[in-house]
Amino acid sequence: MNSVEELIELRGDTVKIYGREQIGVDEYGRPRYQWSLKAEEKALIQHVRRYAAVGELILPAGELQKDDRVGYFKADSVIEEDDQVEWMGHRYEVVALQPRTLGDRVLFKVAYLRRMIG
Repeated sequence: MNSVEELIELRGDTVKIYGREQIGVDEYGRPRYQWSLKAEEKALIQHVRRYAAVGELILPAGELQKDDRVGYFKADSVIEEDDQVEWMGHRYEVVALQPRTLGDRVLFKVAYLRRMIG
């Protein structure tokens, strides 16, 4: 375990990670989906503005919102882009995910999380 993963374990919160899975098709043959719990993991979640000193994520066009977050996940996390993360009673969409590596080894994963409204 590296120092970032130790910090996640020590200071992180337990979050729920949801993935989309196909449950069938509608009357027009289009796939139907539902969100299913993939895992509960520890992660460090912070405001986006604090992330500037650590690196840069490639994000889709648009302004950053005050409710957006950056999440730090362990290297073996099941998180993927387009998943949803539930933290402190709010849902966030994973709009970008980048592994941080040293050589060919993944040290941890950084996720840009956009708060979902509704």
